[in-house]
Amino acid sequence: MSSDAKVDTTIANNDVVTKYKAAADVTNAAIRKVLAACNEGAKIIDLCKLGDAAIEAGLSTQYTKDKKLNKGIAYPTSVSVNNVVCHFAPLESDPGADKVLQTGDVVKVQIGAHIDGYAAVAGNTVVVGSSEANPVTGKAADAIAAAHYAAETIQRMLKPGNKNTAVTDQVQKVVESFGCKPIEGMLCHEQKKDVLDGEKQIILNPNPDQRKQFQSCEFGEHEVYLVDVFVTSGDGRTKQSELRTTIYKKTGTNYKLKMQSARSAISEISSKFGS
Repeated sequence: MSSDAKVDTTIANNDVVTKYKAAADVTNAAIRKVLAACNEGAKIIDLCKLGDAAIEAGLSTQYTKDKKLNKGIAYPTSVSVNNVVCHFAPLESDPGADKVLQTGDVVKVQIGAHIDGYAAVAGNTVVVGSSEANPVTGKAADAIAAAHYAAETIQRMLKPGNKNTAVTDQVQKVVESFGCKPIEGMLCHEQKKDVLDGEKQIILNPNPDQRKQFQSCEFGEHEVYLVDVFVTSGDGRTKQSELRTTIYKKTGTNYKLKMQSARSAISEISSKFGS
């Protein structure tokens, strides 16, 4: 292959598949550690640190011979409890960072690793104090079961030729059969190298305006999707939290930074998280 030949960055390329799988191994091992630590008395900030450290430790054993290969955290560990839907990854100084888990809390954990820009992001839900001898019951059990079967539905329908609108409608039926609703407007995205939120999307529980404006698409061969499902026993609508945003993504915008501190910050972000 000539040096200027275009590299296939889809999963038609076995090297790409290998990188996705390696990133997934790291992510799955890390999320298992966090889920196992979601016990009564555990602090959210400690769980977030545990997950991020597990990702970095796992990646340190992958592709060790290729020193130039970029790898890192694709999605910082977020631990969202009860009515907080997602994206809660506080700094130590943030309100709620030292919140202690209690028996019965519904805890959503999200975490992700990438290797060479190919990301594997995972999410799971546990109820603190639950076990085989003490199973989850009631509305929490309904919501968890609905989310599980909704995710299964999406994965089964992600086939070339199927349309995103059909997935939206089928997920709605599955979740409502449990007396629950998907979170309004939640999106599943196509993934590509260095991109977690590609152009093709699946919307869940759209309101009338979202349904009118949403772009229909057809799934194609060798596409990768992030299946992101959130379910509630409520009406599906959310409201903005008073907590500040701590998870950001880089955009394609270029701007000449004037302050040394800003240049140092973007350099650290680029070296640690890539794109």
